[in-house]
Amino acid sequence: MRKLMCVAALAGFFAVPVLAQEGQNRAGNPAGRRKYSYAESHQVLQFLELTDEQKAKIDALWTDFQAASRELYQKNRPGRGASNEERQAFYKAVGVQRKALQEDFDLKVLDILTDEQKKKYEAVQEANAAFQKAQREFLIKFTNEREDKILGILGDVYKERAEQIKKGMRGEFNGSDTPGGGLYRHSQGR
Repeated sequence: MRKLMCVAALAGFFAVPVLAQEGQNRAGNPAGRRKYSYAESHQVLQFLELTDEQKAKIDALWTDFQAASRELYQKNRPGRGASNEERQAFYKAVGVQRKALQEDFDLKVLDILTDEQKKKYEAVQEANAAFQKAQREFLIKFTNEREDKILGILGDVYKERAEQIKKGMRGEFNGSDTPGGGLYRHSQGR
């Protein structure tokens, strides 16, 4: 009886992966599930009534963009023994290159859109940019007001701690100067 149960358990163990594979198509996607479409899931593009041809072109561009982005990060990536300065320099350089890739991708997407679609797309992008700018300005103002109140209460102790944090950050945050507020602002004498 014990042998029979072991054989049954082993058969079930080996059958599960085979049965799971039957529910997938050749691309490895579960049967019945659609492949991801950038054009259909983008916050603006999905509302522009794109043709199937436009969707296919945009999705192909997205696939190329993703591959190029992945290559940027994998190429010349600092090893485990790399210093923080080497890592920061790498990510800063990759950020600049990726931004250029993104801009190129965006221009290619615009080339695929009709004139009417471009107008709608650009109008929504401008509205989103204005909203994000207003949101950043509000958060910086709010943070600065909060910091001013704390500074008024805690005084020099707070300034000393801000200076310690600044030294720890070496005047940079994620490899770029920060125009924001908070402890960093006060440690810069802003």
